This record gives sequence, structure tokens and C-alpha cells, in this order.
Amino acid sequence: MKLVERIEPFIILGEIMAEAASAEPSSARAVDLRKKMDSMVQYNRWFTPENVKIAVEAISGVLTSEKITRWLEPYDLSGEHKPLTVGVIMAGNIPLVGFHDLITVLLSGNMIKARISSRDPELMESIIKILIEEEPRFKPIIEITGENPVGTEAVIATGSDNTSRYFEYHFGKSPHLFRKNRSSLAVLDSDTTRDELTLLGNDIFSFFGLGCRNVSSLLIPANFDKSLLTEAWESHGNLADHHGWQNNYIYEKALSTAAGKRFTDGGFFILRESPVVTSPLAVIHYNSYQHPDSVRQIIDHDRDKIQTIVGKGLTPFGRAQFPELWDYADNIDTMRFLLNIK
Repeated sequence: MKLVERIEPFIILGEIMAEAASAEPSSARAVDLRKKMDSMVQYNRWFTPENVKIAVEAISGVLTSEKITRWLEPYDLSGEHKPLTVGVIMAGNIPLVGFHDLITVLLSGNMIKARISSRDPELMESIIKILIEEEPRFKPIIEITGENPVGTEAVIATGSDNTSRYFEYHFGKSPHLFRKNRSSLAVLDSDTTRDELTLLGNDIFSFFGLGCRNVSSLLIPANFDKSLLTEAWESHGNLADHHGWQNNYIYEKALSTAAGKRFTDGGFFILRESPVVTSPLAVIHYNSYQHPDSVRQIIDHDRDKIQTIVGKGLTPFGRAQFPELWDYADNIDTMRFLLNIK
């Protein structure tokens, strides 16, 4: 297939996904997708309809002709080459988290053999079904497997620091891209507004904080009034109604109390001082700085653990969960990786 023939089904998919996430989808495929979106919580208690809708909206927003063209512009995709079979092991921490690997493999002109996470099987399969309906020539080059993808010429795997050792053992001899644990942080200053703090709540609490783009740590000026944070995030208090979240909140609060650690109780989360970027579920870490110049030093120290940074002149407040196609996970260019395989 020519590149334009591979791109067009994704543009149509984006239109269907946007309609499915709208208030009242009407076309048959958008209605079917919306039903699947709303039913995912039956299979995965963390995949609430609200969170699935955020994921679908984020993907549909980048599947436009303009954005795909801008993304692909730096790469030479014009030449003919023998397609590689690329094994992709997808994570299941947030809905459709493996979609970027799917589009990258297919638009690079390769074939994909994907192990879809057992925590997110049906939604990804629905997306692939739409792509094949729009372009039947995708069918023989997309394979879904419940096992490790064997017989592949390259592997892309997303997991944790622990699973990366497993990936290395099984796939380390092939060209590979292994992703590990990452978290995101936000930089606040004395001029951060109430509206920005409210938007930051979306960056923190969307997907229950389970994604690598979720902000789990804050850099705040010394003497920052932390009550501003608890007030700005009150609208997310319904997380306390979720059994899994509430259990973590109660556990972490009790653990901190027993250990004599000081914390701010937000009613459904705790805010705890710590230099560690990654925080447990229902916990937000913060680290104080005396001078703006020290912010860069703190960030550089944990650069390999940070996915994105929210703040002025950085990822805008409220937009951490809406990456562009060129915002690669772990800051590793997946398209370049595939194109450089000999």
C-alpha cells in the first residue's frame, strides 16, 4: 500500500472515535464503539466510561490529515522495502495505551503482531476492526495474539522496570525498544493561578493516576500554600467512590500516620513531601525549591524517570493526557527506531 492509502483509514477512524466520544453519536459504527466504551468497566474496574472517553478523545484529536502529515514530515517513507513483522507487547494501565505503537508500525509500512493486554482487549480489537473495515488490506498485516509475539524481526514492549528484565531475556537479541516506569511532574510558581491548579487536577487524577503522563509529583516554591491545591481539586472527590482508589487512600494515609510522616489530607488523596517522582496510588509527592534556578537541577536528576513536565512554557496545564503523535513515550522516537532496522 502507498502511504496515503495507509493514512486514510486512520483519518476515518479518528472521525468515528470523535463521534463516539460525543454527547449523542448517531452513525452505526460510532454507536457500537460508544457501547463498547461504556461497557469496559465490566472488564476492568479502572476503565470507567469517563476515563475511556478521555482516551478516545485524545486519540481522535490527533488523527487528522494535518497532524499526521506534520508528524510524518521528518521521515522518509517514500521508498519501497520488505515489510518487517514487528512484535508489540501492549500495556493495559490506561485505555488504548498501545494505539501509538499500532499506528507507527502500520504507517512505517510494516506488519504488526500484537499481544494486547488482558486488561484492555476488547476496545483495541474494536479499533482494529474499524481500520480493517476501511482498508481490508490491513487484515493480513495485523495479527492479535494472546501470547508473546514470536517469529518477529523486531519487538516493542511497554511495561515496568521489572518486566523490562523479562523482555530483555526473551527478546534482547532482536532489535528492540523496551519501555520502563515513567511518571510526570508539574512545576508551580508563585504566579500559578487557581484556574491552572484546577486544570492540573485533570493531569493528576485522570485515569486514576495510572498513566505515565499522569502528574504524580510537584515542584512547588517554599512556603507555597498547599490548601490551594486541596481546594482546586475538590471536583475530583468522586474518586473516593471507587473501591480500589479508596482502599489505596486509606492504606497510604494509615501508613504515613504510623510512620510519623507529615502529610496534607485532601479527603480522597494525601499530599506528602518526597523527592521521589513516582508516587503510590492516591498519593501526590511534592518537593520544595528555594530558587527557580534549582528547578532545572531537580528535573535533571530524575530525567530518565520523567515522561512529561507540566507548567508554564512546558506541557500546558490540563493537557498532559493529550499528547501529539510526535510526543513519544520515554522520549524515544519509535518511528525512527523502525526505519533504522536493517
